[in-house]
Amino acid sequence: MLYMKKILFILISGIIFTGCEPNEELYNKLDKEKEPYNENIEYTLTESDYSTMESLLTGDDTTFTEYIDDNSITEGFPVNDIVPLFLEDKFPALDKNSSAKITYNFIPAYLKKFDKNLVRTITENHYESLDFAPEEETGEPTDRNYFIGEEPNEFIPELLKDSILPFAPENTLVEVDYEYSDAYDNRTTTSSFYFLRNGKWDPLPNVYKLTDEDYLSINGITGDYFQSQSDADKYLPAFLENKFSYADEGDSKVLVYEISGNKNIRAKQYMRDSSGWYGKIKKTTPFRHSGKKWAFDPTVRYKLKEEDYAVILNYVKNDPDLSQYVDEEYDNTEYYYGASTYYVNFDTRIFMREDYQPEVFEGLSEEDANQIIFRRIVKDAVIMALQAQFPDAVPQVKGVDVHYEITFDAYDGNDDVWTVKYRCTAAGEPPQFEYIDGNTPYDEEGNE
Repeated sequence: MLYMKKILFILISGIIFTGCEPNEELYNKLDKEKEPYNENIEYTLTESDYSTMESLLTGDDTTFTEYIDDNSITEGFPVNDIVPLFLEDKFPALDKNSSAKITYNFIPAYLKKFDKNLVRTITENHYESLDFAPEEETGEPTDRNYFIGEEPNEFIPELLKDSILPFAPENTLVEVDYEYSDAYDNRTTTSSFYFLRNGKWDPLPNVYKLTDEDYLSINGITGDYFQSQSDADKYLPAFLENKFSYADEGDSKVLVYEISGNKNIRAKQYMRDSSGWYGKIKKTTPFRHSGKKWAFDPTVRYKLKEEDYAVILNYVKNDPDLSQYVDEEYDNTEYYYGASTYYVNFDTRIFMREDYQPEVFEGLSEEDANQIIFRRIVKDAVIMALQAQFPDAVPQVKGVDVHYEITFDAYDGNDDVWTVKYRCTAAGEPPQFEYIDGNTPYDEEGNE
């Protein structure tokens, strides 16, 4: 009897085992086929996040701890290497196809150089070496020792490179004093700041150095300096509001000022928003998850706007061979590419092409007609818009290829939205773009 019970137990166990195993395989298969969890997030670093990133620095990377200061990241910090580690730690559930736009407080490298900056004055010999416009064009002698009408930033970087500071080390900051005469022949001594980066002297825009009069204009300040950094932080936003009352939202200004009256020079960058001036400059860097890890993502995502369709429309209008395809009645649409500034889309209706190009479109199947229509759009028209919209495009940013994901609207009797991808292959005037792929009816392989 005991023997029979054992056999029965074995048989039942086998049935249960063989009955469960197929389901287990099915569940495993479903798990593998399931899309990885992904989200597109926008996140601003908090005070504790800066400490977290500092803790992620290990080994030789600890040299970068000094780049995290005052809940900000200083230029030179390996953002593209450390933020992916932070994202892995902060959002462990996010996987392939997730994207993240990380916003953080940013301190340009030159801000820490103002307390050590060099001061140089353009001399008479320097002015004599400059190639000013002929006297008959300016009404002033070309051997003058001051600027008038010219933009000093066109001349001073070359002077710094060739004669004033030809052997300056990288990341040198210099203040250059020079004479300038305005339209009313008022001569003043003024100054501009320049920073040596990658062997090139770059003018620093929107830098303002407080004068003695500026300090006296601030209620609560009795000397020509601030008693402390906290005093400066307290008074400077209101000073900016009064001094630059016509500034727009998004404008920035670097203020150079003195602390403690012992030539302790500081600089801080401010930006204006709807609530006023604030002393933290925001910078946003994009990242994407590959399925294995997070990485810096310089991809530009952009939807064509009215101005982009206008570029295409104007091109057709001004081309002797294509101008015949412009709508004669309304003048706001053309039917070679189909760009319309009125509807802000591409008209992709086939019968409209038959009216303008019967020799090309009559008798074609819908598939073949769409191949021609969308090939013109994605291989020519969109690239035309890209060149106008992104004239400074470059093939790589920080060693990563730059891609463009472009979305546009179209109408074929129904409203459609299409997305196409490009890569920048060369910088220039204009930059060059290469079509990669898209979800339109155009088939690259079928047109080879």
